[in-house]
Amino acid sequence: MARFGPPDVEKRKQKQDVDRLIKSLADLKDASVRREAAEALGQLGDLADPQAVDPLIAGLNDNRLGMRHACIAFSAWFLSREERFNVLVGHKPAG
Repeated sequence: MARFGPPDVEKRKQKQDVDRLIKSLADLKDASVRREAAEALGQLGDLADPQAVDPLIAGLNDNRLGMRHACIAFSAWFLSREERFNVLVGHKPAG
């Protein structure tokens, strides 16, 4: 089914539709959708599923700084400070 415009991330957040928010992280057409999805998952906090961690860590390779910041901030809900540090140290900057 073709979509007519970007997904409604706010609606997905209100419905606490974590699966669709995670899918929005991979939206290749719209960087703002990816960033908004990462922020929405962060705002859901402990309601969000830990399965979002790997896609958000992958988001550290996004070419948009805002997306990378949102991914780092969200990971705080699931990763300890040491784990976040290890992810960042092992992260190769986009470029």
